[in-house]
Amino acid sequence: MKRGDIDFTRHGTTIECYGELLGEERQGMQVMFQMMNAACPARGLQGPADARYFIKNVLPEVDAAVKAIKSADMFILEIPAESFAS
Repeated sequence: MKRGDIDFTRHGTTIECYGELLGEERQGMQVMFQMMNAACPARGLQGPADARYFIKNVLPEVDAAVKAIKSADMFILEIPAESFAS
């Protein structure tokens, strides 16, 4: 191998994989940036999707924990005395 070669020997050891050449010869950077630019809108939509997941699934559990901590019912946090360093 020489500088600039890509080593594919580590890939495909557990599953079958293949590579494809895209675009014309000597146009690799142009094709790469076209693919990156095409992926930007999808990446931008991932933020709102993550926020929706957080609001729907994580926030109710956090709210329940905060209410339990603020309430007088602190017995849910039973910590044995031997857990503390002397």
